[in-house]
Amino acid sequence: MKTIVSKLNIHTPWYIYRVKDVSYYMQNNDAFLNETHCFSCGEICDIEISNAGLVKFIFKTDTNEKQAREYCAIFLYFISICNGFDCEFDTTAYVDNQPKVNFFSYAKEDETDLPLLKDKKFYEIALGDIKEEFGNIINKLFSTNKLFMLSLLSNYYSMVVYKDFIGNGTYKFRNIVANIESIITIINEEKYRQIENKNKEYFKKVSNDSKISKRQLNKHLTIRRIPLKDKLEDVFKCVSKFGLEFKLNYNDECEKIANTRNFISHLFDEDKKYLSEQEESKYTAVFEEIFRMLFLEYCGVDTNLIREKFLKNTPIKITLNNVFNIK
Repeated sequence: MKTIVSKLNIHTPWYIYRVKDVSYYMQNNDAFLNETHCFSCGEICDIEISNAGLVKFIFKTDTNEKQAREYCAIFLYFISICNGFDCEFDTTAYVDNQPKVNFFSYAKEDETDLPLLKDKKFYEIALGDIKEEFGNIINKLFSTNKLFMLSLLSNYYSMVVYKDFIGNGTYKFRNIVANIESIITIINEEKYRQIENKNKEYFKKVSNDSKISKRQLNKHLTIRRIPLKDKLEDVFKCVSKFGLEFKLNYNDECEKIANTRNFISHLFDEDKKYLSEQEESKYTAVFEEIFRMLFLEYCGVDTNLIREKFLKNTPIKITLNNVFNIK
């Protein structure tokens, strides 16, 4: 049984969810900080989190150091989505009670004398808000295809690490659109599979009717997958559950967003409609919040709780109001 212990460093006390009263806190400060909340995460591990932010992973299965680090990373990335900005563990961790220096490492941010955005940030979803579901949420994240989950969450994490990084607007836009496409794909997995299976059957019929092999036919035609433009429309419709009603033209806006992402990724040089630099920045900010909301719901967080917590945050509400009417 492998154990990993480290301190969770974030800008606000996300992990504290039980304060009995002020006098108790003042008189029993040490006891309060050492108070620990325990969560069972299925067959993979148990997690203990103290009011001082000390996190202990107790793995139930045979887990090597590399696998343990990956689970710790997924946990950290999820907390960052709750927080909206990057969180970190202390670089030194205790592995089976032995100190490991630089067990965790992080990208270096730009040096600047300006106040950092993240230093002003407060979390939307605290541990106390999801304490009943937390073990199941982490178990779901750990049990899902690990490569996919690490790719999706590290993609988000890279954007918030470089929140103040100079000149990364286009990079962030491309990444957040990729994440938005991924989350709507797993939300609508059954719907999209049915459409693609129908397209495959039609492709097969064309091949049989024309007596042309699929291999030969595939040189000129391909089975139609779900285009990014269609998935973006589904995203804007999907968030209506949070009281967000898209107030622009679906067709025009989704086409411009898809064209811009494809141009950035593939350098297509065609006469198409693209986002302006200002629009690109606007949708980057909007999609960051939408991704957090949809991902938290996918994890099992209550839709009404997400709506309440996100829409009472004035900066988020202003950001979303750029493209949504908020009910």
